[in-house]
Amino acid sequence: ASVAIAGTTNVGDIVLPEGVTLSGTVVNAAGVGVAGVNFDAFDATGVDQAVLYASSGLGGAFSFNVPAGQYELNLNPTSVVGAVLAPRSLPINATTNLNLGVLALQPGFTVSAIVRNASNLPMNNVDLDVRDASTKTVLYTPGDKTNATGLVDVVVPAGTYYFDVKPVFATGMAPRRIGPTTVASASTLGIVQLQAGLALTGTIRDAYGVAVAGANVDLVQTNTLTDVLLVNDGTDALGAYALRVPAGTYDFEFKAPGGSLLGSEFHPAVSVT
Repeated sequence: ASVAIAGTTNVGDIVLPEGVTLSGTVVNAAGVGVAGVNFDAFDATGVDQAVLYASSGLGGAFSFNVPAGQYELNLNPTSVVGAVLAPRSLPINATTNLNLGVLALQPGFTVSAIVRNASNLPMNNVDLDVRDASTKTVLYTPGDKTNATGLVDVVVPAGTYYFDVKPVFATGMAPRRIGPTTVASASTLGIVQLQAGLALTGTIRDAYGVAVAGANVDLVQTNTLTDVLLVNDGTDALGAYALRVPAGTYDFEFKAPGGSLLGSEFHPAVSVT
């Protein structure tokens, strides 16, 4: 928690939750221990609970404590000296002390891009998602946002991927998907220029007029039935959504959140101009 300090401050009693220990060893593809890998353990609320001693030491050994719970455990080898290794992420259920055994990191290859808007100006803070071409799973890629010059680079293992370039709504640009692209060495996507996007907004409600939070908006191109890449395609607490898409004709599907007992709504061949 953030605490404003303007003098002597009593923050009261701090009660630490009982912890469980996560331990194991990080190795490279040759089975050699890797020191300097940083661990992040994100809980269901998105808070990183691995804040102390969460790095591998000599021989790749690691051991740190977190509150009991379910986590997305991220291994970030960015600071490892002498080798380029691909980051890795895995879900864990840490209800008691947990030895994760040997965690292997694959060789990594840097993929870079420069993102520009429709006026050919560099775009800052654009997210680059890397998606496995066969499973559609998004890889864990730390540092995957563009800087002020539009440059972004990520490290991935060898494979075939889609690269999803995802600007925020306020930029006025539509997202863009590149690929499938096979990566087997350090490479670049070059200059990625985004198109201006048309605002697609609305509100989803049930039959009683109650806003539906967590509903999903899906679009496919009517002629090709190709999925359209969207950014933040779920509704907020007020049932509202706000997307950017290029001009075109699309089939719309509005999907209710899981467990809501609501149906879906389909609208074919909607012209967005």
